[in-house]
Amino acid sequence: MSRKTLKQKLKSQLRNANAAIKTHHHLAGLTINFECQRLQAIALAHGIMATLLDVKSKMDVESDAFKDVEKTAQGRIAQCVVQLVGMGMTHEEANKRIMAGH
Repeated sequence: MSRKTLKQKLKSQLRNANAAIKTHHHLAGLTINFECQRLQAIALAHGIMATLLDVKSKMDVESDAFKDVEKTAQGRIAQCVVQLVGMGMTHEEANKRIMAGH
């Protein structure tokens, strides 16, 4: 029967600890990326909404140019909402967060 030396046992424990640290580091990176994507979607939608409101006050709302801008902006906001819902956020929470900007 093979007997492990103390040095072999310590090396094995160190490998296991390093593997656990590497896994935790990878999971932390995934969490940070997830949060960044969520915040980017919220910030983008909020910025588009604010810009649309500013444009609405400066352009004729009946003009074709404004309608084109409004259609494009609403499409981008909808894409952001779809992304947020896909990330596990409810539709109501996504709208609330977009309106607040964070």
